[in-house]
Amino acid sequence: MLTGLLGTGVVGAPVTGSALAPGLLPLRAGTWTYRIASGDKEGQSEPHIVQRLEHDPSRADWRYTVGTTGDVLIKQTEGGSLTLVSEQDNAQAVITRYQRAVPGVLVGLAPGDSRSASIAVAVSDISSPQVVSHNGTLEVTYSHLGAYKVTTPAGTYDAALIKWTYKGKVGPADVDDTQYRFFAENVGMVATVDELNVAALFVYHEHTKSGKVLARAPR
Repeated sequence: MLTGLLGTGVVGAPVTGSALAPGLLPLRAGTWTYRIASGDKEGQSEPHIVQRLEHDPSRADWRYTVGTTGDVLIKQTEGGSLTLVSEQDNAQAVITRYQRAVPGVLVGLAPGDSRSASIAVAVSDISSPQVVSHNGTLEVTYSHLGAYKVTTPAGTYDAALIKWTYKGKVGPADVDDTQYRFFAENVGMVATVDELNVAALFVYHEHTKSGKVLARAPR
């Protein structure tokens, strides 16, 4: 699946992996540009912009903006781990807040290890962010799958592979989402694959698969 969505030659041979470190997602202001390798926007470029937040009411430290898709608010713990506080989805015009922060980079997690948690979520319309329109619970499993040689337009990297799975129900919607992210030391995310399945009764269905590879990173 990874080869099919990222392209031949992107994911190479396994390399020696190590415990996750803060440098896998370096928090510095800048723009990372990705080439969409598969999906509805195949061939297009997508900027990912990182900005520091000051005095944000959510207590997040950083905003991660994904093209025109939306924003993720990131909090860094005292131990250096990165957690996701909330997400804004512009296409669906909603904001999702997590009662317990979702793991982004869990410092110290060794290859082959995983963590699971049940996380309550609250969803609001962007037009009324303080009004909760839907509640739900997601079962989140976070796994370190080792490290691989990854070749992208921006370069070749030894990259840790992290997998997220989200399963649960939020309001009327059944959610089944799988994400794979490759992270390289001092560079950040160098490739990503998403597989999303959402069904809300008979009125809303979304089934998407997409892959992205790093085209340019800030220096």
